[in-house]
Amino acid sequence: MADTITDRLGTTLGPAGQILAGQSLRRIQNEERANNVENQEYKSSISERASNAGGRVAGGLRQAVNQAKTDKASAEKDEENKGMVSAVTAPARQGTNWLLRLSWTSMPAVVTFIPALFYINLHVFLRLVLGENFFCKLGDEWIPKQIKAMTKSVGIDVGRKIGLVEMAMLLILDFICFIAILAIIIVFAVVYNFIYETWTGWGIRVITPGV
Repeated sequence: MADTITDRLGTTLGPAGQILAGQSLRRIQNEERANNVENQEYKSSISERASNAGGRVAGGLRQAVNQAKTDKASAEKDEENKGMVSAVTAPARQGTNWLLRLSWTSMPAVVTFIPALFYINLHVFLRLVLGENFFCKLGDEWIPKQIKAMTKSVGIDVGRKIGLVEMAMLLILDFICFIAILAIIIVFAVVYNFIYETWTGWGIRVITPGV
């Protein structure tokens, strides 16, 4: 393009045209160089931004992968610790399960009703304090360990339903016992008051005749 302009000016204006053509050529060349420099800077800027963005994405992916690995390792370790704790506390849990079953089956007897009800309430309280490693939920004492291992979801569902029934029964029995104890206290208070007033009044009449 610059050469064409130079030839036209040289042919039209002679030496003066050649000078103008040279000036025009230099100006065009300078503009082309400036444009090339700007294009190169723009391309390098885009490349740098793309590289930085790619680096951030790659860094984020690496961080996510590392975090996932850490979480998985932590979960596996927690599961292993739970398994060890369960293995250690299994004999104690079996013993408390047996006592809980014995308490439920002993409640129909008049003699063992109060001790059985007391232990069931104690079992529920200690489960809240010490956790399920030693004391199971109500209802789980009837589910064999083999069935829980084979069909865990079914065992949990059945244990939950039995537990709801047992909890309802426990609340009803506790309420009945509370009413019975309250009635006994009231009767005792009435009898005591009657006896106290009777004997006190009789004693005063003996000591001071005519009162």
